[in-house]
Amino acid sequence: MSAVLVTYDLITPGQKYAPLIAKIKSFGGYAHVGGSVWLVSGWNLTAQKVVDGLRAVLDDNDTILAVPVKKADIVGWLAESDWDWINSEAA
Repeated sequence: MSAVLVTYDLITPGQKYAPLIAKIKSFGGYAHVGGSVWLVSGWNLTAQKVVDGLRAVLDDNDTILAVPVKKADIVGWLAESDWDWINSEAA
């Protein structure tokens, strides 16, 4: 399973949070690890596929960053449920 970290900044005017979050959740597995930061997973999921998919629901002035991650590279202070997700979904 491939995992991708996604972070975004919705800059005025549109701030379409609902469609963006729905699209993030549509990739397959997901963990909302804080604010505008998510981890998503899916078979053959790449950072480029995530950006391409989310770009359709963003305004031109919004920003997005998607980074492929491996479980061994993830460190931090997260909720136990987030670590459970990482341990089951990230390769």
